[in-house]
Amino acid sequence: MDHIQLTDALKTGHVQIDTEHQELVGILNNCIDLVDRSGSADAVHVTLMELQTRLKQHIVDEEDIMAQLGFTDLEMEREEHARGLKELQKLLDTCQEGVDLETLVKDVSALIIEIFIKSDVGLKGYLQGIGYR
Repeated sequence: MDHIQLTDALKTGHVQIDTEHQELVGILNNCIDLVDRSGSADAVHVTLMELQTRLKQHIVDEEDIMAQLGFTDLEMEREEHARGLKELQKLLDTCQEGVDLETLVKDVSALIIEIFIKSDVGLKGYLQGIGYR
């Protein structure tokens, strides 16, 4: 599997949020490396649990930043984050059920990119609109 890249199109323009997104992508890439090296399900699960823990902290940080900046779609973001965390938990539960690890990591990666990174493009537009630098 190819590594995930955090392209400029996926960056928000907020240093802390973009740094945390890069950290999440780094953990996903660690999972990809484990699968490529035929790592054990336990090793993949441990790394995915690290991802979940880091993601929960990122959500707290991001929502605090959004609130401080007066982001108008904060409630929608909170709902999306809650939905995404539930979906992630469902995927993590399958790790112990003998699921194909490559499929699992692809599904988790898609979820993280779509719900927790791409969805922040609205924040990017908001930051540009308020002249944030």
